[in-house]
Amino acid sequence: MDADWSWWRFWWGALGAAAPEIVRLYQIVTKRVTEQGRLTPLKFSRTYFIVSPLFFVVGGAVASGWGDNNAMKCFYLGVSLPFVVSSAAKIIRPDRPEDGPPPPIVTPT
Repeated sequence: MDADWSWWRFWWGALGAAAPEIVRLYQIVTKRVTEQGRLTPLKFSRTYFIVSPLFFVVGGAVASGWGDNNAMKCFYLGVSLPFVVSSAAKIIRPDRPEDGPPPPIVTPT
């Protein structure tokens, strides 16, 4: 397999991966006014500042690795990355029932 790296594709994919987060942050910022008219403070964890850039890099790498030179396709690859990651995470670790711990593992004797 021949990997043809392209910074152009990388940046379009990274921008696509950042786009849903930009929209989410805009919604948070515009809805932070309380009933008294005060702004609630924004709080971010260290994990947020570590994971977000890594996520953008993965979006860029996927777009560059895909190998298509169409800017919109690279952007959409980045945008769709959260759905791919969340689907993979559900396959790796399916949701547990809400009503209690998972059933015990029974081994044959």
